[in-house]
Amino acid sequence: MHEFLEPVKLHERAAYGVAQAAEALSVGKSTVWRLIKDGRIKPIQLGGRTIIRRSELDRLLDEAEAAAEDRRTRQAESANIVLSEVEEADGCGSGFTVKNSPRDKRPTGR
Repeated sequence: MHEFLEPVKLHERAAYGVAQAAEALSVGKSTVWRLIKDGRIKPIQLGGRTIIRRSELDRLLDEAEAAAEDRRTRQAESANIVLSEVEEADGCGSGFTVKNSPRDKRPTGR
């Protein structure tokens, strides 16, 4: 019976090539190259290859997660402000009206 070595999982690597980094991030290689070009990922040139440390990918993911959390917080705060304005206009807060909805901007008549 043959024993097979388990393939190295991406999260166990210290560094990745561009294609491996793209796979680890679930994006295309062109996205990784754009992140490098934009300075959001710092690559290393080693033996004629472009490699990216796992710590760079972890940092990128942490920054993306923090930015997404900030957006969710701002959206929730904005929604609370609009809701409180609606409740104040209603007098008791029993109704719900969406301000600035696309329906408000429809032309009337033909």
